[in-house]
Amino acid sequence: MGNKERLKGILERQAAAAERERLDDEAASAKAEKVKSVRVEVIQKWQKQRAQLETYIAQINKETSKNGVELFVVKNSRHADTGVGMEVDKMEVAFRQRTPHDKKLVISVRANGEAHVSISTSSVSQAEQYMLNVLEVTNEQLEATVLDFLDANTPK
Repeated sequence: MGNKERLKGILERQAAAAERERLDDEAASAKAEKVKSVRVEVIQKWQKQRAQLETYIAQINKETSKNGVELFVVKNSRHADTGVGMEVDKMEVAFRQRTPHDKKLVISVRANGEAHVSISTSSVSQAEQYMLNVLEVTNEQLEATVLDFLDANTPK
């Protein structure tokens, strides 16, 4: 094989490698755009769902306060419009009269739409946990998490 043929082969391999790299970059860019798009959709939907849940909790409090029980949403610094990591928001619900908040409902929303729900009944027992998808869950299903929390923390 002469030098011309050898150079031609090298140039062909370099061109093929450059094309593969270009295609890989395009695919990575498209994937990143899709992830960003899903994140935005999750944040927008969760903001509405969170507002609905807060309204639902206020409605429930009108009934449960007659029995001396009240729920409140724990104020925290993370909200759906400022999340940067995997978790875009974390909503915590607790009983007003409990000062170490050992009994909590925690809904941790991830950028991919996963909502990890944790219901604790005390600081020593294992919390009940399950997962919902923000993009698929109904308001009724989200409201049921509050009822699950109340049910788990109401003596039988």
